[in-house]
Amino acid sequence: LMETIDDLGIPREELAVVFAAKRRKHVTEMLKALCVNAGYFVFLNEKGFHDATSLSHLVDHADVAPSIPRALRLARAHVGNSGVILITGSSFFVGDVFAYIKGIERNSLDRIDDNLVEQLNRPLQIDHNMV
Repeated sequence: LMETIDDLGIPREELAVVFAAKRRKHVTEMLKALCVNAGYFVFLNEKGFHDATSLSHLVDHADVAPSIPRALRLARAHVGNSGVILITGSSFFVGDVFAYIKGIERNSLDRIDDNLVEQLNRPLQIDHNMV
């Protein structure tokens, strides 16, 4: 991931990371790698994930958000319309963000059904009022 960010040449101040990871993930090394290229982080405060406040103390510039919409708005406000928002951490979290952007309700068992996979595979159309 970081090699791709390097190849894209995104300036550090124009990259915001929205991050959440399940508690079983070893996030310290992940955050160290991300800090090389990202100047700002938003951590999602959600049940089942690492404590967002604790994670925010591991990086220089960070905020904590109570929801995906708020996290995306904070990230967009920080990097502006020309900046890049990187969604990463747990694949569960990334799936939740894609589902939110697509307007799809994820089922309570956290399973991806065929309908969701079909919708996620369609080209992403982002409503900039959402972020």
